[in-house]
Formats: sequence, structure tokens, C-alpha cells
Amino acid sequence: TDLIHQQSIIVEFEPEQALHSLPRLLPLPEQRREAIEIVRYIVGDRAEMEPHSLRLLESMEQLLGQEEGEADQPAIKRARKTARSKPEESA
Repeated sequence: TDLIHQQSIIVEFEPEQALHSLPRLLPLPEQRREAIEIVRYIVGDRAEMEPHSLRLLESMEQLLGQEEGEADQPAIKRARKTARSKPEESA
């Protein structure tokens, strides 16, 4: 939708600003924990990540105060359930 398109443009042209806005967008610890767990689920195994992707993930973890290994299994399970239950959007 329009909001996602606008956010994509910001991330594309101002990636550092977008990254550093995360703490303001996710002020609560539970929001931060759930967000980073969803990102971790999407990107998969760190061993298979490209170096620049891994650096970006580590930057996100540091900004949100969520170090590697602080997995919140309920958040991962909710992310998987949500991903499976959403109908595909047609273009």
C-alpha cells in the first residue's frame, strides 16, 4: 500500500536515518524484542548471510538492545503463525 511504498523509499534513499529511527518507532522493550525476532526469522541462518546483511542485522540488534541469542520463542512462533495465516496479495 502507500505507507509501505513510502517507507520503502525512505529506506532506499536514507538507510542510516531509517535504521536510527527504529528506537523511536519501537519504544517498548517487548516491541523491540518482537521486531528483531521477526527479522531474525526472515533472514534465517547467520552463517548463510552476506557480510553486509550480517552487519545490518547486528546494527539493528545493537540499536534495539537485542543481542544475538536473546531469542524470544513465542515471538518467533507468532511470526510463523502470522506468516502462514496471511492470504497472498495480488499485484
